[in-house]
Amino acid sequence: MTPHCRRNKPRRRSGLRGLLAATLLAAATTPVAGQGDADKALVVKAAVIHLGDGRTVEGGAIVIRGGRIAAVGSGVEIPADATVIELAGANVTPGLIDANAAVDSYDLMPTPTLSLGHAPSPGSAAASSDVEVEGGDKGEHGGAGDHTHAHVHSADPATVTAGAGFGYLSADAHVEAGYDHSSCFLCGGALMHDELTTAAGVRVGLSQTEHAAEVIPHTRALDAIDLNAPDFSRLLSQGVTTVYVGGDPGAVISSRGAILRTGGDAASRVVKPESAVRAVMGSDSYRVGAGNRLPFRGPASMYTRRPTTRMGVAWVFRKAFYDAQRWADGVGIHGADAPPVEAMPYLIGVLKGEIPLRIQARMQHDIEAALRLSDELGLSFTLEEGTQAYECLGALKDRGVPVVFGPIYEQAPGRRGWSGEAAGARLHTFKALLDAGIETALSAQELRDEDGLARQAMYARRFGAELDDVVRSVTATPAKLLGIDGDTGTIEAGKRADVIVWSGAPFAATSRPVVVVVGGRVQVDRRPG
Repeated sequence: MTPHCRRNKPRRRSGLRGLLAATLLAAATTPVAGQGDADKALVVKAAVIHLGDGRTVEGGAIVIRGGRIAAVGSGVEIPADATVIELAGANVTPGLIDANAAVDSYDLMPTPTLSLGHAPSPGSAAASSDVEVEGGDKGEHGGAGDHTHAHVHSADPATVTAGAGFGYLSADAHVEAGYDHSSCFLCGGALMHDELTTAAGVRVGLSQTEHAAEVIPHTRALDAIDLNAPDFSRLLSQGVTTVYVGGDPGAVISSRGAILRTGGDAASRVVKPESAVRAVMGSDSYRVGAGNRLPFRGPASMYTRRPTTRMGVAWVFRKAFYDAQRWADGVGIHGADAPPVEAMPYLIGVLKGEIPLRIQARMQHDIEAALRLSDELGLSFTLEEGTQAYECLGALKDRGVPVVFGPIYEQAPGRRGWSGEAAGARLHTFKALLDAGIETALSAQELRDEDGLARQAMYARRFGAELDDVVRSVTATPAKLLGIDGDTGTIEAGKRADVIVWSGAPFAATSRPVVVVVGGRVQVDRRPG
């Protein structure tokens, strides 16, 4: 008999076991309150210190005082009053920096099928429908009767979670044989939570971008970010100490992003409240959020939100900057597609190079469209994601376009899978970008834990990149691209003390962050005892 789940009467024993598992995991991974006196020295000793710029120090130490690195090297003097952190065989790197993080308050919990690696491929017959209800009578999830269950066919569990939360879905999730009947993640079964206490990522299907217009660089992503979201603690526990968070790609030219620290004193968490403006080439701008669809069974009209095609995306992007130039020249701007007047100063700032521009593009022709438009308008930009960047290496190199690449995956997660824009993904793209001499940083975006930034670095190593290059791609390079390399990104005297103590070689399959120091204070401590 195919197992199914019930909404009612969860087993008391399972509930206690779930509570115990959650408590133990919290004790093991929850970041600790900042430890250490700001005036007292903290010393980190390691077998190897990776400085972040390609250099290493063997058998060295880092002296930290007042939240800054006072000295680093193999022969530095250890202050008598110092607190010393020393683990046998440990390696140290700068704190990891994700230059394109997607941060949200919602956890993305994988189904048992996904966690076992049996998820249907995007585009397959199974993946094409969200839920297929089987069984006899309809029960409380869809009528009356206890034997109704559903096979969840979406490759993105966020679809199921969001649907359940908003009433779109009223069916149980199918559970693999061998799982307890109360282990449905929609019903809140305890055994499921035993195994999935740590989330796989964050939900990005819901848009936080302002939808009043397609050109909104006058808005700030920071104003939509919950700095108390548990996702920041999760990032910190995985060694990510700094992130750039931009407006989601629900608009052609989205909001200004923010650079944030994942831990430390609340007053110091916001590094830059206003940073680069994100734009989009591809389908995300008219698919993310409400979606720019034509009125049902009706022609396009004044009520139709544009763009609805790639042609329209390019037109909105181009027109926004031409309108901004006309506005700066004192010419009146009119028409339904005109950007809000509040956006004009920020568009002019992008044209002048005073505000950095980032363009998300996955497919080759979208990357080429971004290059054509930047040539036409005289824009400099950083390419985000760049799934098929291996097809455009020469053009990117010739124009000096840096890339924030990632995530690396075999099966596209989330909306990439159903967008069709990940079909040309290659596991060697990161190395190809480095080999071409293109400045490249790695990003995990919305992925966490086994697909988080440290694991992205591990994948890059497995597919040919050198360790020094990989360390640089998650420390020094993103710091430079974000304009904060004078303060962080490498382990040097005078820089902010954001460091990770690894149990072994960084990004090895058996290595993990044991101690994470942010601003000279221990924020995560997994040392025994």
